[in-house]
Amino acid sequence: MKKKLLITLFIYTLCFGNIFAESIGYINMEVILREYKEVTKFQESLKKKAQAYQKNFEEKQKKLEKAKNKGKSDEEIQKLISKIEEELYPQKQEIITLEAAFKNRLIGEVTSTAKIIAKNYGVDVVLDKNAVLSGGFDLTQFTLNKLNE
Repeated sequence: MKKKLLITLFIYTLCFGNIFAESIGYINMEVILREYKEVTKFQESLKKKAQAYQKNFEEKQKKLEKAKNKGKSDEEIQKLISKIEEELYPQKQEIITLEAAFKNRLIGEVTSTAKIIAKNYGVDVVLDKNAVLSGGFDLTQFTLNKLNE
């Protein structure tokens, strides 16, 4: 009885196993991140903000070095460091917040676009390419084209 059940399950898997495998798709997120136009725009914008922060940071460093060279006390130096950190904090937080918001928006856009593309191609499950060892239907270029429209 067990032998018949195992044989039946084996035959069922051979006959219908491909149906399930064909309904799995994947997206190469590395390609999306490299070629999606919105990512490039965001990176350029973030780079400008990071450069402005770096310039501001370097100016503050020079002030700190001058204070050290003038022989200011450790207490005065610590107060200056605290003041500098306080002045730089909003700019640093803005960069972190923008980056987090963009990542969330990007994930949402890619997910919703991938769902549409998957539905159009009869794909039930979409994974990241790194999670797929073998097989599946590559939806990367279709998704990228739709995102870049």
